[in-house]
Amino acid sequence: KYANSVYACKQLKKNVFGKICSNIRKIDSSLVFLEKIRICLKKLPSLNPCKRIIVLGGSPGTGKSSLLNKLTSSNIKIGNKDNESKGLSVGHFTNFFFKWQILDTIGINCKKIKKYNSFEMQTI
Repeated sequence: KYANSVYACKQLKKNVFGKICSNIRKIDSSLVFLEKIRICLKKLPSLNPCKRIIVLGGSPGTGKSSLLNKLTSSNIKIGNKDNESKGLSVGHFTNFFFKWQILDTIGINCKKIKKYNSFEMQTI
């Protein structure tokens, strides 16, 4: 349509790809930033508000993650220090035609609320 020969078509294609590449180079830093945000959002647990939710909360080292692993056949990793969970985890299972979501939280120590870290505040 725009060229009369195969050579002219190849030249047009080359020019278009060159313009596309130069535009991508211009927005490269924005694309890198969006990729970092995508990775962070991917790590967040997803909860469906229409399903029933069970929240496992309690003191550290009481087996909340182990219970989640047994109920949902998932493999939640725990930290090295005092069998401490690394963050919020979500598991799903079905029981008697009901679909459940289990939210595993990290253990809460009895201390002043100002000393809680971000994961403990999410639990509360």
